[in-house]
Amino acid sequence: MLRVLAPGGSLLFVTPVGRPRVIFNAHRIYAYAQIVRAFAGLALREFALVPDHARDGGLIVPATQAQADAQEYGCGCFWFVKE
Repeated sequence: MLRVLAPGGSLLFVTPVGRPRVIFNAHRIYAYAQIVRAFAGLALREFALVPDHARDGGLIVPATQAQADAQEYGCGCFWFVKE
């Protein structure tokens, strides 16, 4: 993805976030830091989070790494830009 993304281009990446693990040999949950490392050649423009529970706010924009890491199975929305 890094190779084909044009300079100034955006990459929107959505994945389950929380404590890193594999559930039932099918669902992989990533830590916030794992995703940022995987796209090290890109700048993280914004991070949003759909938390485990609606009582936590529904959609959190911007969200923090600590909020993401506190989830069991949250939805992390990463916006990277190739500078």
